[in-house]
Formats: sequence, structure tokens, C-alpha cells
Amino acid sequence: MKKRVKNFSITINNSKITYLYIQKNACTAWKQVFINESPFEYDPNEYSNPISFMGKYHSASKEDMESAEYRIVVIREPLGRIVSAFINQFVNRLHRQTPFHSNVSSCLNKPVEDVTFRDFVNVYLSQQNQDNVDSHFWTQKSHLGDYNYNKVIILDELFTESKALFGDEFANKYFKKKLNATSNAKKYETNAVDLTTKELHDNFKQKKGWPSTYSFLQDDDIYNKLVTLYHDDIIFFDSHLGGRVSMLAWNEFLNNARVLKEANTLQKHKYPVTVHALKVNRSTPANTMLSSGVKVTRVKGRKPPGETLTARSSYYSASLKIISQIAAMFRMFVSVVRTKPNIIHAHDIHVLPIAWLASKFTRSKLVYDAHEISTDREGLKLLRNFVGFFEKRLMRRADAVITTTDMRAKFFSRAYGVTRPTVIQNRPNLYQYQTSSKIRDELGLEESWPIVVYQGGLQSGRGLERLIYAAQRVESVYVVLIGSGRLEHELKQLALSLNVTNKVKFIPVVPLAELPLYTASADIGIQPILNTCLNHYSTDSNKLFEYVLAGLPVITTDFPEIRKIVERYKVGLLVGESVDSLAAALTEMVDDLELRRKYKKNAINSRKQLSWESQEDVLVDLYSKI
Repeated sequence: MKKRVKNFSITINNSKITYLYIQKNACTAWKQVFINESPFEYDPNEYSNPISFMGKYHSASKEDMESAEYRIVVIREPLGRIVSAFINQFVNRLHRQTPFHSNVSSCLNKPVEDVTFRDFVNVYLSQQNQDNVDSHFWTQKSHLGDYNYNKVIILDELFTESKALFGDEFANKYFKKKLNATSNAKKYETNAVDLTTKELHDNFKQKKGWPSTYSFLQDDDIYNKLVTLYHDDIIFFDSHLGGRVSMLAWNEFLNNARVLKEANTLQKHKYPVTVHALKVNRSTPANTMLSSGVKVTRVKGRKPPGETLTARSSYYSASLKIISQIAAMFRMFVSVVRTKPNIIHAHDIHVLPIAWLASKFTRSKLVYDAHEISTDREGLKLLRNFVGFFEKRLMRRADAVITTTDMRAKFFSRAYGVTRPTVIQNRPNLYQYQTSSKIRDELGLEESWPIVVYQGGLQSGRGLERLIYAAQRVESVYVVLIGSGRLEHELKQLALSLNVTNKVKFIPVVPLAELPLYTASADIGIQPILNTCLNHYSTDSNKLFEYVLAGLPVITTDFPEIRKIVERYKVGLLVGESVDSLAAALTEMVDDLELRRKYKKNAINSRKQLSWESQEDVLVDLYSKI
């Protein structure tokens, strides 16, 4: 591909700078800089566009480049840049078409209105010489000249960087707001790959906004094609960020809030993240990119054997499961090594051996994120010695260890003889406070009774059976359980046998993004967890933080880490583990409206302090040290 070098020179605050013009990379804002800061007057009637003006008066010579204090180039995440260009230059201009539209229509042999993003990538971008495509889709690397650009600025950091270089006034004037045509439009999630240009444009006109970047990149074929086409740009972009991070999660990474939050935080702070997860269902994409720029790659996994297997086949099925798990581990190991990370971040014990081995092959730093106390938790007690043997040895070899509560940090330090792990709690992202009637509307609840919500896995040790028994003793209340799990059928049968199905309701698992609306539609949040293992006793309960951010008063078991939050922020009642204690607290909270109002007010006032954003710096500081 030919080089398309356009360097321009100008003096800003007595500093001589050159700027490399790359379309889609804040070029509109930089054009305004040259128009307003130039000693020459820009007459829009004289010049067809600002670039002509800049070319006449500000084209940078070799001497300009060599003498410039700052040689600036702005770069952005490559695949998001292509999606943005497609929306802005093609879809958004459907009714004021340019030669670009005619070129695409001719190349695809179909009307512009019928073109999809799949068509655009598979034919227009992939099957013709790249010199013939519209300039907005040229690679960023094709613009670079043979110069040392001493200020390579990531687009998302342009405002901050310009403040440091040229002061607040300059940055606020030119870079505080994004200036492209669709930057401020709201986003929605869908499978946008096969929507026609007309459908996309009509949705925007109907005020639905534009699909997110992820909506265009969730298709395996399209994602892989773009990665191939813009591979050099991806490497170039990643090289100007922090260390490349591979995160490992032993699930499909569809509703894993902690992994998602940590990945997004690191990506935001210039650590390009690839999450390596499992692909169990055919409908789950193998490769995709989130709107934050986090890449996700999934290796083939396997569901546990179905319930139709007989006792005679149990040995065979167990062997098959073990073999398939080992095969999945090997595939994940290969996937991580191919990514060539600088840092490998293992989420929980299941992937720690893979992460440790991969760190040896790639000479990477190893971060272990211990979500649980795996040697004393529900479901793993029979394997505690085996798990503890490996965890103790591999945790000592990690460059950094993270866990979720102070109590768990003390346990790991004493049990394994390691430096006390860094504590990062399972707090939700801060969002705008909202009210909702989602639960009441979805379930068609007729009475005006308060709604008590439990959200999470319907598993043993969560105290859910006792919650239903307690609900039987409380008048005028709805108890709603949101989630699924092994106890779901048993809990529904219990509600039926106690004749409380009129007030004990169930809602299946809801998408993570929609969960706050459900939570906010309740009146009380409840977490009746039981002390069945050290893992439970040492938790601070992510549900507790979710309830507080939704502005709910809480009722929760009186465990040490939970008590610290509830008493410090005065957001609810602490209870014992008996049905009597739980029923008494429910009755008190349901009957006393003023009490609920007091705790609700305290919860709302505590939202910012108990959000994920209030502790992001802990993770970023940890990474900066390793």
C-alpha cells in the first residue's frame, strides 16, 4: 500500500508542532486548530475544505519536521475506527450520497440501501486493492512517514494529553468534545452485521441511535477478516499501550461481571486486554471485540454429561469429561501463548495452572485473582487437599495476587505464606440512579406490597430455603428470586408445598446489562447466606453492593466483612441464620416505611463510595508496579 503522508506544521503557545493528518482520528478537531490558530485567514469560499488551506500555508517540510518540538500523531483502536467510519461516512450519509457510495454499490453490484456491514467487509474491503478503497478505511500505518513521531497519542487520551502539552484553555477549546457526526448519538446492542444500510439509517431516524461497536464485531467471520486486513494497525496500536494482558476465565464470559470490569479498566488505562474463555454453545462467538476495545477469544469447551446417562455409563462419562476438560485447557494454553502477552491474569483456581505454564513459555508476569477460598467452598470440599496443594505452590510463584475481601487476604497470607494479597472488592460499575417497575410489570403483581429481591445463583448454602420459610410468616410482601441453579426446582416445590406461590416468585437469569433495572424495581434487597464454609463466612457479598447502588435497604446475614459495610454506611439490618431472625427482620423492614426510607437515603448517598470506579486505581497501581 502506498504511503499517504500529510504532515502539517503550526505554532501553539510558542511551541512548534507538526501534526500527521489521519482521517477518523480527531481530524475534525485538528482542522479547527489550524483554522483558528493560523496566522493566515481561512476563507471557506476560497478553499474547498480546510485541508486545502492547511496544504497551502501549513504543509510541513523536512526542516519543519526536524525542528518541531512535538511531532504529533493521533491513533485509535483499529477495528472500532473502521466501524465508526462505516457508520459516519456510509450509513449516516445515505441521503446525501458521495462517489464513495457509488463505488461501493458498483463493487457489490447492489443498491446502496441494501448494503450490509458483512457485504462491505467481505467484498469492498477484502476483494479489491486497498489503494482503491475510500481514504477513511486506509490503515493508520499507511499514513506514517519516515519520521520519529515523539508524541503518539491514543485518541481516548487526546484531551488529557493536550492539556499537559498546551494547557487547559487550549484542550477545552478543541478536544473536550468529540466532533464527528455520530459521536454523541446513543448506542444500542443488536446483531448489526446483517442489517442493511437502510435499516440502520431508519433506526437512527426513529431515535434508536446507532449499534455499538460490539454489535458489528460479534460475528466470527467478520471479526477475523478485519483482524487480518488491519493486523499491522492492531500491532502498531497495541505497541503504544501498556503491557498486553491475557485474562483467563473458565466460563463463556457472558455474565462474568468481575472479569469484565477488570478488563475494561485495564483497557481504559492503556493495557490492551484479550479475555480467553470457553465456547460451549454454538451460538456463542469464538472471537469478538467489546465496545471498550477488549478482545475476547473462546476455545472449544464441553458441557457436562446430560442427565440421560445411566449409572452404568457414569465411569465412561466421567472419563470423557476429564479428557474434554484437559483438551480445553490445552487449547486455552495455546491461545494464550499465541497472543504473546506481557501479563497473564488468571481468574480463579480453575485456570491458574494454565496461566502459570503459559507465563513460563512467554516469560510473562503472572497475576492470580482468587475470587474465592477454593479449599473451603461449596462444591469443592472433596477436592480441598488437591486444590490446596496446587494453589499454595502456584500462588507463591505469582508476581501479584488479588482477592476480594480483607478476611480472605489474611487467610491466603497465613495459610500459604505469601505476601498479603491486594483487595479489590466485587463492586458494580456506577450508573445513574434510576427507579423502575420492571419486576412488578413483568410478573403482573397486583398487590401494592413491598418487593424483597434476591438475585444470584439458586445454590445450596445461600439460605434460600429459609427465606421461603420466612416469607410464609410475613404478611403483605412479595419475595422475588432472580437467577437459576441446582435448587431452582426444589425451591419452587417448597413454595408450592408451603402455599406461598402467591407471594414467592421466580424470574430466570437476566442479562447483566438489564439487571440494575430489575434491582431498582424492588423495595428491599436480601442476602440470607449461611455459614456453611469459610468462603461464605469471609464474603462481603457482591449482591450487597448491587443492592446499595440500586438504592435498596438491605437485610443480610451478620458476617464480618458484610457487617463492616452495613454498619459503616448504615444501609440495612444484620440478621442471624435462623428462620426466626430472618422473619423478624423482614417483618420489621416491611412494616416500617420510615425505616426503609432512612436506609434507602443512606444507600443512595453511599453509591459513589461503594462503586467499582472508587477502587479502579488499586488495580491500575498494581499493574504499574509489576
